[in-house]
Amino acid sequence: MDRKTGLAFLVLVAILAFVGFRYLIPKTKVAPAPTPTPISISDWKTFSNGEYSFKFPANWVLQNGTLYSYSPNEVQVKDTNFWDNKIKIEMGKMGGTKDPKQTLEGWFADYKILEEKTGAGPIDIATQKSIIFTGKKAIVTTMKSDQAESQTYYVEKGTYVYFISALGDLNSTNQAILDRIMSTFEW
Repeated sequence: MDRKTGLAFLVLVAILAFVGFRYLIPKTKVAPAPTPTPISISDWKTFSNGEYSFKFPANWVLQNGTLYSYSPNEVQVKDTNFWDNKIKIEMGKMGGTKDPKQTLEGWFADYKILEEKTGAGPIDIATQKSIIFTGKKAIVTTMKSDQAESQTYYVEKGTYVYFISALGDLNSTNQAILDRIMSTFEW
């Protein structure tokens, strides 16, 4: 075999090997991610107190500034699955005012220290991130215990800090509902 024939033979073998492997090796198909069903808010109720407003599911209960996905009369029994598929959302204005020169992150660091000094114990935060929420600076934290999870928004509005804190079973369905409620907030 001369040099040109040998080279042609090697190219032919390479092409056949490539084509053979292409058809013999099973192709991996990537399934498309399921598209979440949008949550309609057309039949939701609206809460407004002059400082902020938001929409929430019609079958939820708003009582004394707390929003419940269940009857607030249910009694929580320790060491049970009380929080299974339930959420409670508390909201309001943090006590006192924030120094206008202080960043929200600086305020939050001071708040955590104060909570520890006043006996509330250390705040065991799983995640913390700074975001813009409805056009306002905010910090979002998450925490997890054996019985429930929490997600809290600390939102800066002028010299005040507002909190919106969800506690309960933040499974994917409930998280989607919480996210939808949060998307309706207006100041």
